[in-house]
Amino acid sequence: MATPSITIKDSTLKPFDIPLSGKLRKDVDPLYLSPGDFRELINCRYTVNGIKGVMGQTKINSAAAFTSLRVDSGFHFLKDQPGESGTKESHVFVQTSNNGVAPFQLLKSNAILAVPGVDTFSSFVTPTTSAPFRFSTAPDGSMIAFDGKKNYVWGGNEIRCSKFVVYDPSDTFWYDYTFRIRNTLTDAQNVASMTPVGGACYAYVGSVRPISGVKFTISTPGVACTVTAYYWNGTTWAACTGIVDGTAGMTITGEISFDSTVATAKVKYLRDSIAYYYKFVFTGLTAATKVSCVTLNAPVQEIVDIWDGSPRTVLSAFKLTSEYSDYIMNVLKEEYFSLDETTYAQAGALTAAQYFYFGFSEAMMGMAFVIPDANYVNKVAATTMIVDYWNGTSWISVGTLDDGTSTGGIAWNHTGITTWQQVSPALEFPTSVASLKDSLFIYRVHFDKTLSADVRLDCVTGIPAQTVMKPHRFALNWQNRIWLCCETSQFQNSAWASAYGTISVFNGGDSTIMTFGDGQPIIAAQTLFTRYGGNLYDNAIFFKRSGIFLVDGVSPQDWKPYTISEDVGLVAPQTLQKCDMSYNTAPGITKHVLIWQSARGIEFFDGNAIDNISDDIKCFFDPGNAEYINTSIVDQFGSYYDEKNYEYHWLFATGTSTVLNKEFAYDLRKKKWFEIDRGTGKRLRVGWKTEDPKGNKFVYAGGVDGYIYRLENGTNFDGNDITHTVHTSDINVAGSMCIESKVRAIYVVGKANNTSTNNVTITLYKDGNETGRDLESFSQASTKRNFHVKRGIGENMVTMSIKLTVSTDDVSVGFEPILISGLFEPLREAA
Repeated sequence: MATPSITIKDSTLKPFDIPLSGKLRKDVDPLYLSPGDFRELINCRYTVNGIKGVMGQTKINSAAAFTSLRVDSGFHFLKDQPGESGTKESHVFVQTSNNGVAPFQLLKSNAILAVPGVDTFSSFVTPTTSAPFRFSTAPDGSMIAFDGKKNYVWGGNEIRCSKFVVYDPSDTFWYDYTFRIRNTLTDAQNVASMTPVGGACYAYVGSVRPISGVKFTISTPGVACTVTAYYWNGTTWAACTGIVDGTAGMTITGEISFDSTVATAKVKYLRDSIAYYYKFVFTGLTAATKVSCVTLNAPVQEIVDIWDGSPRTVLSAFKLTSEYSDYIMNVLKEEYFSLDETTYAQAGALTAAQYFYFGFSEAMMGMAFVIPDANYVNKVAATTMIVDYWNGTSWISVGTLDDGTSTGGIAWNHTGITTWQQVSPALEFPTSVASLKDSLFIYRVHFDKTLSADVRLDCVTGIPAQTVMKPHRFALNWQNRIWLCCETSQFQNSAWASAYGTISVFNGGDSTIMTFGDGQPIIAAQTLFTRYGGNLYDNAIFFKRSGIFLVDGVSPQDWKPYTISEDVGLVAPQTLQKCDMSYNTAPGITKHVLIWQSARGIEFFDGNAIDNISDDIKCFFDPGNAEYINTSIVDQFGSYYDEKNYEYHWLFATGTSTVLNKEFAYDLRKKKWFEIDRGTGKRLRVGWKTEDPKGNKFVYAGGVDGYIYRLENGTNFDGNDITHTVHTSDINVAGSMCIESKVRAIYVVGKANNTSTNNVTITLYKDGNETGRDLESFSQASTKRNFHVKRGIGENMVTMSIKLTVSTDDVSVGFEPILISGLFEPLREAA
């Protein structure tokens, strides 16, 4: 608000107003600030027309019982259960350390619906490194936690059942109820009938990863039974140990749990899919029993790869008798014609010393053999197939086969799939045979007996071995795919996308690996939605320390990477936040934005251009300033986004501080910064968003005292007073630096507060002095809507600034000043 122009001879008292509607600026001397700007604004945020005090923080863990006290990362995992209840699971995770050194812990909240209530925590996994865990949601109702050494995945207390089949071991029936038991419906079309045969009911349960239990929702109970369970260990069905039957013999809804099979279970092929299969035998179960829903208990474990279901094309095929014969064109496709020998490979009379060699571009764990004509199959009794791999020097058997071509112990008796426990990648090597120029993963197929005289093989395809999942630093959930980013052992500039809708398929044509720029590692990634005119874009943004890349497209076939910057990057991974709000990037144009810390300051990106938003606080990025950030621990800096208040909070260290000693918040609507000071022992290291089952949003944060806090809640900072500080710019009330004036009085107007008992301190600073004069403090209480306080001054000065300070611990919003006014008298020309 402009001050009226005056002349030196005018001795009439003049009014001046200092509106509290400006912004905090720490980039210039206070003399340069406009009236209404702030040289300090602590624990007061911006409102539509002014400022008001922030709220407090309260504990959400019942005691500081963590072995390690510093919270280094946190995450909230919220999901709808796949089970019959239809309720939500809510799990809060925190990683703690002893100020960055051992012991390290990754803890999980014990109550599944506690947000935002008080909770207790217990161990989830034991970290193998000091690096902070990086969390993400994932497809198929999962969450992941990476520390650069382990790629952990967890699907909550219940995950989706991949396959559920009730069958007869004699193969008279095979009832695939998979899609019926994946919902909460209980009508006749959505239940599984537990059909017994020979006094028992047999069922296969399939999972995308090893499990430790199966929950059965019993819609119609029958007679109680006894339960035995088995898992596939790669060569045979092994009995599950430690079985606890929570279903009371399949008469009530409950879980049949057993010792974890994470370290022992292997994938198995059944009929049409590969999965981790479990066999249940319910002895004494009656046909009356109906199951409406089946879910699985999969312990936290490392991500595993499962075959995508697409057979792999054979790339070479040779038969060795007295010499090599090339059969690749004969077995490449299913095109059998009995009168055309070029449409099949002749395997008749193949002796034990003769071989087929089939080559693939990747290691296999199985092959499908199409034997098209029942008139031309192997009929020699007790014929066993043998499959060998190349170990670099010789052919070695893959071991016991699960031979789907065998009938009554006769191999290659019909079309089928043969699988084996995959060979360790450390033992298997590609090679070449016959006239093959390129090295392939070749499998030598032979038999222990001479085959029938005329055996015809139409087509051969492969089932790939599970991909060994190397450790990655973090992951991104984008377009319902999980992207594993920064392979720590080698390709740190890579991102590996899963197949659509899964956390378990990283092979085949729907999965791909992208690399970005030079070998510098990707250190963070985020998604961004933008709209330009009528065009909508859902992009993934990948960050290096010096570089930013954007991926556009909707599938591996049309994804395209673009370089956004080769200079600006991200130096503090945990400062990256996605702000889903209407950020005004230009008059009439609003977008969602990403905000993070680069080497030059705080940046934002709207899908179009990178802009620096830290000009008002650039003292922190000036090496010559005493408040310059501590760049030696910049990788520890943190942040969080308060979506209720539309604020980006930056947590950082200045000077030589080895702890994060500063918190500055950027109001995305006002485009202004302010400071938060939580006091001794209550400063934050990291924050994250949480949500209750009704969709209400909260911000949780962790500090250095063994507690997790709910922010913007309560009347104090967990025992520390909230000290509100408002310090104005240096004002020349006469409008010119060449005029000295006598300031007679100042007036402070604000919203009345009849709850707090603490007074507001007024400090006057004149003519650039850093030592001020405290005026008489005042109460915020009033019988009116606002308080209106006058304080006499009677001092001569050229410039002045006013600081208001009040500490509160008994009211949610402790201070809401509106205006500072005053009266002055121009005196003379300034000396």
